[in-house]
Amino acid sequence: MKILLHLLSGLVRSIRCWKWIFVIWIWNLLLVTLLTFPLKSAVNISLGSSMIRERLTEGYFLDVLSNSGFDLKTILSFFFSGLFLVLFAGVILNIFFAGGLFNTLREDGMRRKAADFLGSAGANFWSFLIISVIVFFILFFLSGIIIGIPSLIALSSKSDFVFTMTAKISAILLLVLWPLVILIADYSRIWQVSSGEKNGLRAIVKGFSLLFKNLLRSYLSVVPVLAIQLLFTLIAIRLILYARPAGSGGIFLLYILGQAFAIIKIFLRSWRYGTVTDLYEASR
Repeated sequence: MKILLHLLSGLVRSIRCWKWIFVIWIWNLLLVTLLTFPLKSAVNISLGSSMIRERLTEGYFLDVLSNSGFDLKTILSFFFSGLFLVLFAGVILNIFFAGGLFNTLREDGMRRKAADFLGSAGANFWSFLIISVIVFFILFFLSGIIIGIPSLIALSSKSDFVFTMTAKISAILLLVLWPLVILIADYSRIWQVSSGEKNGLRAIVKGFSLLFKNLLRSYLSVVPVLAIQLLFTLIAIRLILYARPAGSGGIFLLYILGQAFAIIKIFLRSWRYGTVTDLYEASR
C-alpha cells in the first residue's frame, strides 16, 4: 500500500510541475532545431533544382543516395558532427534543469516561482554534473563486470548455446541491478537539493546510505516507473522507425507525434523524480 502511495504522490507532483516540463521540452526542441535547420539547408543545396528532388519526393531514396550529384559524404559528416554536439549539449541542459525540477517536486509548504526553479538549477548544476559522471562510470563498470567478462569467458567455450545463455542471463541481471544505480543517483540529487551543502561526492555517499536505509520499498516503488519508461521508449522508437508518412501532411503528423513522445518522456522522468522525492521525505 505504501508503495502505491509513493507512486501516486510522485505522479501528482509531476502533474503539478507541468509548466516546467513544457519549459524543458521547449529548450530541448530549440536545441534540436539548431541541427535540423542547417541540415535541411545543406540537403536542399545538394539537391538543387535537379531531377533528384523529384525522385526523392516519389520515394526513390536509394536512387538519390547512389546519384553522383548528391553529396552524401559531406551531408553525413555534417550530420554526425552536429548530432554529437546536440547530444552533448542536451545532456548538459537536462542536468541543469534537473536541479530545478527536483526543487519544484518537493513539498515543504513553499510556493515555487521561476526564480526558484532557475536558481536551484544553477546552484546544483556542478554537483549534479559530478553525480551524473560518477553514476555513468558505475553503470559502465557494472556492465563490464556483469556482461563483458562473462561474455568473454563464454566465447572461449566456442559454443553458441553457452554464449547466448550467458549473454541473456547477464542482461537480465544488469536489468535487475539497473534500478539500484538509478536510485542512488536520484537519492543523491534530492539530498543535494534539500541540503545547503553543494558537494557531489558527499551527495553520492548520501545516495548509497538512503538507498540501503529503505532498500526494498525504494526498489519496488521505482521499478514500475522505470518499466513504463523503458516500454514507452521501445514503443516510441518502433512507431517512428516503422512509420511510412505519405506526403507533407504525413511528415507533419509524424513530427507532431515525435514531439508528443518527447513531452511524455520528460513527464515520466519527472514522475520518477517525484516518487524518489516522496520516498526521501517519508524517510526523514
